[in-house]
Amino acid sequence: MFVAETSPLGFRQAERASNKGDLRDSIFASLEGRLFTAEVRVTTPGLVCGVDLARTKAKSLGCIVLNGVANGDSVLDIQPVLCIRGPAKAIAMAEDCVPAAIAKFSGIARAARRAQE
Repeated sequence: MFVAETSPLGFRQAERASNKGDLRDSIFASLEGRLFTAEVRVTTPGLVCGVDLARTKAKSLGCIVLNGVANGDSVLDIQPVLCIRGPAKAIAMAEDCVPAAIAKFSGIARAARRAQE
């Protein structure tokens, strides 16, 4: 997942609503009020699935989904599959679950397509 800083848009409420007492709170304290943009990309070209689940997970963490491909699309390895924006903590938490949602279902879909061919 590629992450870059963007301008603040008032995400402090999402940061405060997130888990209290989390170690990430102290790690990212100096970044409060700053926003970051992250792109999820696949490592090999092919069919992608699980994007809707990844969107839902990102939103539940306080991120905004900027854009993304549709489930069942074929993508290149250089093409972003999903682009999200949010506070540092939300992006770090999304890094744990958003790519996994896409990877799991994409792997199953690709294996099914290979078996069918």
